[in-house]
Amino acid sequence: MKALLATQEVEVATHNGGLKQFNFLFIFKGDGTFTSEDYQKVARAEQIRNASDYDDFYVASKEETRQQVENAEYLVKKIARYIYRE
Repeated sequence: MKALLATQEVEVATHNGGLKQFNFLFIFKGDGTFTSEDYQKVARAEQIRNASDYDDFYVASKEETRQQVENAEYLVKKIARYIYRE
């Protein structure tokens, strides 16, 4: 995500800031490459990260973990294609 934001010369200090900038720059103002579904994948990962860090009783299920790995692989590839096309 930071590499993607760097293509717009944007640097963020927090995960939430990165999520907000991704939504604004690449979903709201974007060229259609990234979709609201992509945003939802990143937002869900952020929710799980927060729960894992701050909720002492949160345990991700095996299925949830598998889905997050798939989403991460998908987004990393999509971001790489976007960056290298420029």
